[in-house]
Amino acid sequence: MASDGDKRKFWMRIMLGGIVFVLGASMLLYLVPQGPGGDTGSTETVAKIDDQEITLQDVRQQLSDIERRGQVPKQFEAIYAQQILNNLVFDREIQYEAKRLGMHVTDEETADRIKQFLPAAFNGDSPIGMDQYSQLVQQQFQMPVQQFEDLVRKEILQEKFRKLVTDGVSVSPAELQEQFRYNNEKVKLDYALIKPDDLQAKIVPTDAEIKAQYDKDKAKYQVPEKRVVRYGLIDIIKLRQNTQVSDDELKALYQKNIQDYAVPNRVHVEHILFMTVGKTDAEVAEIRKKAEDVLKQAKGGANFEDLAKKYSEDPGGSKAKGGDIGWIVQGQTVPEFEKVAFSLPKGSISDLVKTQYGFHIIKVIDKEVAHTKSFDEVKDSIKAPLVLSKADQQASDESDKLSSAIRRSSKVSLDDLAKQFPLELGQTRPVSVADSADVECTACERCIHAVEQRLELGRGRSSVNNQLVVFQSTDHVEVDHRLYAFDRHRRVCDKPLRAE
Repeated sequence: MASDGDKRKFWMRIMLGGIVFVLGASMLLYLVPQGPGGDTGSTETVAKIDDQEITLQDVRQQLSDIERRGQVPKQFEAIYAQQILNNLVFDREIQYEAKRLGMHVTDEETADRIKQFLPAAFNGDSPIGMDQYSQLVQQQFQMPVQQFEDLVRKEILQEKFRKLVTDGVSVSPAELQEQFRYNNEKVKLDYALIKPDDLQAKIVPTDAEIKAQYDKDKAKYQVPEKRVVRYGLIDIIKLRQNTQVSDDELKALYQKNIQDYAVPNRVHVEHILFMTVGKTDAEVAEIRKKAEDVLKQAKGGANFEDLAKKYSEDPGGSKAKGGDIGWIVQGQTVPEFEKVAFSLPKGSISDLVKTQYGFHIIKVIDKEVAHTKSFDEVKDSIKAPLVLSKADQQASDESDKLSSAIRRSSKVSLDDLAKQFPLELGQTRPVSVADSADVECTACERCIHAVEQRLELGRGRSSVNNQLVVFQSTDHVEVDHRLYAFDRHRRVCDKPLRAE
């Protein structure tokens, strides 16, 4: 026979399953196509639950409300819009199911909850005046009264749904005791720690065992073939350091590209922005008063950068930089802003400037009239790329000459080549193919290639790390294909044998 607790659990699962089924089966949610050929009357509808539609305007309105309360980065607008749509769909689902189940929120319940959020909205049990109440809601939550009270009712309704699901859930004493034991029961263990290194120290393999281990892994003890590679480098970096360019060359390049050095009329400004986008006339009037107060402080000698950091609402990020938006040129900003910025003297502060974004206070940091930068101003910036270009060309010319010299005579040595060309000679230590990661030669990859190809006094050229490389493989070092003597590797064989 099942216990009473098991029966309660069974019927509770049936009830919860029924509620989930009803929520899913009784709700119609679909996306409406917005492409060509769709229903003209539904082009603004993005979702529908029963007879309640959610339109693009609903989503845009909530997105606009969020943007008014704080900046929404452009790249995140799509994510915000999707979340808003999900929330709207959930609200409609709750409303639909509440209507079907006969659930509703009373005015008394709403008033009690508002009293918790805004105790100042009541004098005892009596609400304060509507104007005072609206101002309090706007100040605390930055939204109209109707929107605020709708959110309160939605929260209460969601709580009723949670209560509907959880009220019938009970936990038996046996379940409580089992969970308590799981959370608090502890086990005491005795253990012994055995370290492999300690065991190995006590193991003494015999000579026969070590010899067997050596014979098993003979391939590990072969000595690979090694070769020495001589090389010569033409260091392009040094060529660049020694390359000279004359003023005549620099002036010729300056005149050729003189249009690149034209500077337009420009002005370096800071500003403080008070946003009015989406605000009512009454709100704009309040914002103007605030802006006029800050303007008075700025013209009275207060630090402009500190005022910008405290009051500016510029979504472009200048607030953190003390209002600094850098150099602007004509045509870059809105006409009202540009007109004032370019007309103010250096170091002066404007009156309030009204644009489509709001009220600005502008400070001019510096001004420059249109001109062409002089040769002396740009000389250093021209010189660096010209030196690089000349050095690279010289390296290319030397490379071609070097290649021709090698092709003319297969017997020419690196020493002879070094007398004709600016080569720096060097030599690797004996290396094998397996040593490729450890070769000190700048042209290590090419040197190892010489070893791999078993070149006999062969030669080649390559460009590696800004260096033209000419290499020459010497006669190979004596190659010992025999195995190292067993006695020499007795200790090497002994260690893995102990580990086994």
